[in-house]
Amino acid sequence: MIRRIRSFDLVALLMVSALMSSTVLAQEFSKGYVRLRDADEAPVLPKGTTYSELPSPDEIMNSMPSGGSGDKGKPLSMPASSNMAPSNFLPFEQRAMGGNDPFLKFKPGDEHFLHVETPDAAFKFFVGGRLQIDGTWLSTNDAVQAPRSKGGIGDVQDAVNFRRARFDFGGTLYKNIDFLMEFDFVNTFNTDPGGTTGNVVPANTPAPTDLWVTFKDIPYVGNLRVGNQKPPVSFEHQTSSRFLNFMERSLAFDAFVENQDNGFEPGVMLFNQFLDKRLYGALGVFKNTRNVFGWNTGDGEYDLTGRIAYLPVWENDGEQLVHLGVGVSHRDLDDHVERLRARLMIRDGPAVLHNVVADAIMMGSGRDMIVPEFVAVNGPWTLQTEYYATQVGNATIPATGPGPRLNLGTAFFQGGYAEVLYFITGEHKTYDRGRFAFTRVTPRSNFSGFNWNQAGDECESCKGGMGHGMGAWELGLRVSFLDLDNNGIKGGMTQDVTLGLNWYLNPYMKWQLNYTCLYRNAPNPANDGYVQGLGLRLAMDF
Repeated sequence: MIRRIRSFDLVALLMVSALMSSTVLAQEFSKGYVRLRDADEAPVLPKGTTYSELPSPDEIMNSMPSGGSGDKGKPLSMPASSNMAPSNFLPFEQRAMGGNDPFLKFKPGDEHFLHVETPDAAFKFFVGGRLQIDGTWLSTNDAVQAPRSKGGIGDVQDAVNFRRARFDFGGTLYKNIDFLMEFDFVNTFNTDPGGTTGNVVPANTPAPTDLWVTFKDIPYVGNLRVGNQKPPVSFEHQTSSRFLNFMERSLAFDAFVENQDNGFEPGVMLFNQFLDKRLYGALGVFKNTRNVFGWNTGDGEYDLTGRIAYLPVWENDGEQLVHLGVGVSHRDLDDHVERLRARLMIRDGPAVLHNVVADAIMMGSGRDMIVPEFVAVNGPWTLQTEYYATQVGNATIPATGPGPRLNLGTAFFQGGYAEVLYFITGEHKTYDRGRFAFTRVTPRSNFSGFNWNQAGDECESCKGGMGHGMGAWELGLRVSFLDLDNNGIKGGMTQDVTLGLNWYLNPYMKWQLNYTCLYRNAPNPANDGYVQGLGLRLAMDF
């Protein structure tokens, strides 16, 4: 384990260096227009003109298209001079000096805060990251939080935790090769798995998430991705953790997709879009694994997963849409063992301390899963729902110990969720027709301070109404269930209701407040009961 941590030291150093460079550039951008010039060229301003006369960042923001409404803001006002022409001063896409010189690019709502590319877009490079800081408060009765050995879920406690802390860098080579390297620095492991201290002793270690290369525009097949990646199944899985509607994905996702590997597996995948990006297809072969480090050893143990999605309705650049999809998967089991487990929808501390509310462990010959998807957006309203159906062949218990073992045949498990969300400030969900999933929300008006009655970075379409310097505000309701009881296997049943409030201060930062009420039907009815939780998250990415 020590060797593994050290192997990431150089990567961490490179990321920090890149981040520091990006921060300096971003600070320069925040001053207004920044003109790229040769090293020996002095700044040139018209006679009698000062930098204070340049458009402010607020004016720059208002001149950009508004991602939520599609309206444009007020045009910029430039000082009258050839040196002040837009070709010399560009706020978000910095002018190249000619030829193939790279230029810096930044536009609110872009996938990454800052990247560098050549004018012909043959080469691109970006740095990025995400930080999610959680505070959680949980409550239940003594029967539910009895020790795991006695059928309970263990103590539920208030906690503060870094849910994710990831850095990434990637880009494009010669137009037809994309790459992405992302590492999460707060993956947790137990330093005392043998139990010599009698307690779980957590520690953090870096682990890869997206770590792949994509070959684009291959005739007839589209794109080929090789490396550690998300298998193509489930709408909520394909939506990045940066853009989740709630603090956690559903109970069913946690049991059937997360699979103790963070939802990432090493493999190869073909994917493409058709019919003017109204149809999407993906098919991949992966190595099934139950660790977060992107490797596995063992004969077979493959995972064949595919997804098809279609947009029968697509209007006003996604302001009205209907998404229909289905994902299917067949996988060999890792070491012939399958574990399906779900945790609370509010996570109290690092992963090795999470409370497990449903848990089914068995041996088997393989697992099949189907996940139909339905999503609809109508202006500020969003409806999203999925159903997970899973069966394990030759389910055999117990999975550990010397035996004897009992083959129960095929065991069937299921789960699902439905959620409704509404933007009270008028925005709508942003949909990515490259991945057929949700992406970054751009507020109609960025948060401009606590005095909302003063002119901030308002947009014309929201003058005098909601959204005047307030950012974007979204309400959400989700109901979900999970059933891990079947054919003699007693994994438990759970139902959960989550209420959410999302405050998007700007495209790159948000607050999330979630209240959850979960009811657990335990294998032993004496441990049934409710768990209530309140979670607050500050999330940012760049």
